[in-house]
Amino acid sequence: MSYTVKSGDLWECAAYIAMGCRLAGIEPVLVNGHVSCQLTIEGENLAELQKQYFAGNMEARIFEFRRVFGYLHSTVNKSKKKFANVLKNGGAL
Repeated sequence: MSYTVKSGDLWECAAYIAMGCRLAGIEPVLVNGHVSCQLTIEGENLAELQKQYFAGNMEARIFEFRRVFGYLHSTVNKSKKKFANVLKNGGAL
């Protein structure tokens, strides 16, 4: 069974992806007038990984985590700029 988590925390999402989950989507969210992003993560073992993460017991491969975090950071920044331009030009999120 596949589980889904939505989060705006890049560290949390990077940890899940580094442990075998996948990025299923990025959604724009307005927070205090600024564009932010909500990431959707999917995976078979996500429920157990989430328990480990919030208990402070998760272990991830550091180089994989670093690579994933850099990718997410870059992707989220590009998405935020894209969504901000849509709003600037009169569009809706």
